[in-house]
Amino acid sequence: MTNHHIFNRNSSEYAEIQKIKSANEPLIQRLNLEPHSPAEIRTLLTQITGKEIPASTEINVPFETDFGKNITIGKDGFINKNAMFVDLGGISIGDRCLIGPNVTLVSVNHAQPVADRRSLELDPVKIEDDVWLGANVTILPGVTIGKGAIIGANSLVTKDVPAGMIAVGSPAKVIKPVASK
Repeated sequence: MTNHHIFNRNSSEYAEIQKIKSANEPLIQRLNLEPHSPAEIRTLLTQITGKEIPASTEINVPFETDFGKNITIGKDGFINKNAMFVDLGGISIGDRCLIGPNVTLVSVNHAQPVADRRSLELDPVKIEDDVWLGANVTILPGVTIGKGAIIGANSLVTKDVPAGMIAVGSPAKVIKPVASK
């Protein structure tokens, strides 16, 4: 994962990305359309991401990704149903994170100028350790959610959230620190 990268659709990299996407699509369909044990889910996601999914992490299906190879998932976490990871720009999830149902993590945007709008702007999403993302949260490209933060349900996160803070709303705003015991 690199910070902010412009990717032109006509570049030589595009064909390679399409090959990876094409190889992953049947695996993603298999993941979501057939019954699997937790171990089988992790095995399929390891194939999709190319990185070991820790045995201590639980992932409920359906789980969607548009690319797959730029996802890193930490240990002791939980990802609930209907997660959508748009990961070409990179998505990193730390240890002990809770990802609510219908959460969308987006690391890709389109260029603003009309003539370049099919070009992609890649900017990684980083979810640090011990973060809790409530149901229906959307995290936009380039955002880091700091260690131990909580993002309230239905929030749209457009800017970094500091460690140990609670953010809610659309766009999300920090409202208070996380309670300490």
